[in-house]
Amino acid sequence: MKTDQLEDFIRENRDQFDTLEPSPDMWGRIQKAQKKPTIKPWRSITAKAAAIAAIFMLGYLFSLWMGQQGPQELLTEEPIENTPELIMFKEARIYYSSLISDREQQLFHLTAENKQLQEEIKEEFMHLDRSFKSLENDLTDQVAGEEILEAMIQHYRLKLDMLEDMLSQIKSVDEIEKKEVRHVL
Repeated sequence: MKTDQLEDFIRENRDQFDTLEPSPDMWGRIQKAQKKPTIKPWRSITAKAAAIAAIFMLGYLFSLWMGQQGPQELLTEEPIENTPELIMFKEARIYYSSLISDREQQLFHLTAENKQLQEEIKEEFMHLDRSFKSLENDLTDQVAGEEILEAMIQHYRLKLDMLEDMLSQIKSVDEIEKKEVRHVL
């Protein structure tokens, strides 16, 4: 077997390597060189604890504020217990609310030039929202809970269907107008 030169050198001079031992006072110097743990003053610890507490309080207050801003607000106001039907309803509410919000933005973007149409749409949605509010009141009275939840989900579906129908009608009218403009030019 062939060995490399370094390995041969180490084998030949092994005795010289083993003779070098650290001096007896070496461990003493190593221990002196290590940093001794310092005792932190209580003011520093108290200030850090206060900062952490303030961060948690601000986070809690922010989460409460955000809860009042979004669709989660309605989810926390319901006094009835979390049944599987209620959990399913909460998930459906979040899903349909986001879709409805998206479609409303699209619709109002497409009807930006027609303020009268926008007012009619808003009025129709206010009427739908009043009927939904009465369903919510029935739910808080805990009268026929499962049927009320199903009616509330049906309300979301109806509102979404109406929005999609309006969007498709407005888009088709826009396409017809664009074709007419092309034919005139």
